[in-house]
Amino acid sequence: MLKEHPEMAEAPQQQLGIPVVKLEKELPWGRGREDPSPETFRLRFRQFRYQEAAGPQEALRELQELCRRWLRPELHTKEQILELLVLEQFLTILPREFYAWIREHGPESGKALAAMVEDLTERALEAKAVGSMPRAGRAGGNSTLQRHLGARHPAGASGGQA
Repeated sequence: MLKEHPEMAEAPQQQLGIPVVKLEKELPWGRGREDPSPETFRLRFRQFRYQEAAGPQEALRELQELCRRWLRPELHTKEQILELLVLEQFLTILPREFYAWIREHGPESGKALAAMVEDLTERALEAKAVGSMPRAGRAGGNSTLQRHLGARHPAGASGGQA
């Protein structure tokens, strides 16, 4: 039948009136759609695996490109890039509850981030003193944050009052 009607082998959807969309190449940072935000490239840079590349040269080239598109050295000074890297690392060492809250509120600088963490820590200690923990993000209030604060701050070490 296909020999008799070769057009059916090519695109049966088109004969039925169904539009056919062809993707030439899936972009590495999404499902065929371009998202040029630096955050997208940061995530792609951090999640990149050697096995995704054709070899060591390609892997290195891909990492360099992702890093360049994340940090955008043509727009940022060395100091701004260093601040970005330090802020990212600081966020990764925070308790999960802090991280979620801070990502949601997006401080503009390292100083603002440190002030937010100090405020959250103080509020968490005050809440712990009265027997309840605040919800500082998506995660529950009594898990990682309470263990983290209990290990670093002995009971009654709160510096502020409610």
